[in-house]
Amino acid sequence: MGSRTESIEDLLALHDAQLRGRQPVLRPVGSVVEEDGPVVRIHYGTHASIEHRALPVAGLDALIARQRDACDARGEPAEWKIYTHDSPVDLPQRLRAAGFITGRERAVLVAPVQQVIAAEPLPEGAVVAEVSDHRHLQDVAKFVAAAGPQPIAFTEFLADGRSLRWEDHVLVATQDGRIRAAAWAAHLAHTNFVAIGGIVDPEGRFADHLCAWDWRGSNSIGGFGKPDAGYLVAEAGGELQSLLEAAGMRVITTVTAYHWLPEEPPVRTRPIRRLFDDPEHDALWARFYTEFEFRPSTATSPGITEPAASVTWQVRSLDATDAEHDGVEQLQRIISAGLLACNKPGQVLYWLDWQHAGYRFDPGRVGDAGQPNWPGSAYPDGDYYIYVTPDFRLGTFGHPWESTVCVFGDQLLSEVEEELTALLGPPIRRGGRPVDATRTFGPDAT
Repeated sequence: MGSRTESIEDLLALHDAQLRGRQPVLRPVGSVVEEDGPVVRIHYGTHASIEHRALPVAGLDALIARQRDACDARGEPAEWKIYTHDSPVDLPQRLRAAGFITGRERAVLVAPVQQVIAAEPLPEGAVVAEVSDHRHLQDVAKFVAAAGPQPIAFTEFLADGRSLRWEDHVLVATQDGRIRAAAWAAHLAHTNFVAIGGIVDPEGRFADHLCAWDWRGSNSIGGFGKPDAGYLVAEAGGELQSLLEAAGMRVITTVTAYHWLPEEPPVRTRPIRRLFDDPEHDALWARFYTEFEFRPSTATSPGITEPAASVTWQVRSLDATDAEHDGVEQLQRIISAGLLACNKPGQVLYWLDWQHAGYRFDPGRVGDAGQPNWPGSAYPDGDYYIYVTPDFRLGTFGHPWESTVCVFGDQLLSEVEEELTALLGPPIRRGGRPVDATRTFGPDAT
């Protein structure tokens, strides 16, 4: 692959074989992926995307109506991409008859990575580098905010929640300490493609350098070798298309977006957001360390100063590796239901995993049919796991080495204490103080 003799037809065939109507190996955070025959829908909670493989003529109108109705049931606007070479040829008319509206048309550009080159050297003092720290993404976001629409908005690209420098790549061209241009792209797992999400290059001097980044030198997805990032792919029009063509990318076809819009305005935030090495995540952990006097250690128990309104249970009896034992699932069901009962509609919760990524989520939009799974777990399977409200008034703390779960907050305890005791047995601490399991009543009772 990657030969200079590849024709437009060869590139189009490779594009269709690897990228059309596929379930994403790395699903966007908080998304739900559903298949209906040759159609794949991704529901983000705020919108939906629809892709397809070869479509049948028989039953096609009913198939189209089902996709529309699935998005309507969720109140999500939908985008369905139709390519120039798709069949049947009357597919656009069928979509419009079903209520879809014709949107923008873009060129689809592809190039082997070794054929993407920079026409001129970088201007003096300019450097192209990959952003390696999530904290710096805010600077990039501010820079690109003033630019026009991009194939994939930078905010949506970040909301998908893939790992920076593993699957996702954000590049910046800097000069004199200022960002002059930026690009974002994603390795598409189990394909030979890197998809360019957008490029902002106001001066028009850096786009080819951003495209010519050493894509093969990046970390692989799910491993430690180098990925077979043989090709770049992008959807673009106008000035961006001209910049990409100047860098060596070739138009292989065009794609038109068709949109379906619900009657009511959609929800503006996704049900789940991944947190890691960003200001919100750092602030949560700093506060938890301070307010709970968190003491991470394999030898220190309890790992926090447990609040006065708290109860702690042993969870060693739950075997997370036994497929026939559903104790861990029961624990999660009780905790999830309790947290949901304590939260008002629209309020968020956090799930934190020590030294790993965490999540901010809306408990009313997860865990049910057609919704993403409830993030995280209360069972401390190898690390400290925490559920907590933004005001830290209630939540849970799982200690992996002591094998305990501490539930804190009067409101949450009133929802879960009876069921947890039935599942786990008598608690070992209340308000941070040991409970004498042999005493049933009075100072001398046994």
